[in-house]
Amino acid sequence: MMGARQGTRRAATAITLLVGGAPLALATWIGGSAAWAIAIAGVYVVLAAVAWVWAGGSGDTAAILCWSGDERPRGLDRDAAAMTAAVMAIAVVCGGVCLDRPDR
Repeated sequence: MMGARQGTRRAATAITLLVGGAPLALATWIGGSAAWAIAIAGVYVVLAAVAWVWAGGSGDTAAILCWSGDERPRGLDRDAAAMTAAVMAIAVVCGGVCLDRPDR
């Protein structure tokens, strides 16, 4: 049986996807592409449903999606966040150097 705490965490995972996708769909709609906006909203709803189901599982990915208190998934999440930050920092520096051309 699913406890209230696990249900809240599963809901938070799905809501995070919906909150992230809503501005993207809205911006696409405002940009004049209603069909693409509806498609984007549909994709995010499907992704939120998949995340809801997957976060209820018992594997490593489910533990990370569900923000469990176990130290192993927290370590995996921390390492992934650190690698993502390093890659993004490199991308920002490369973008700044490549786009800062004096001939523009």
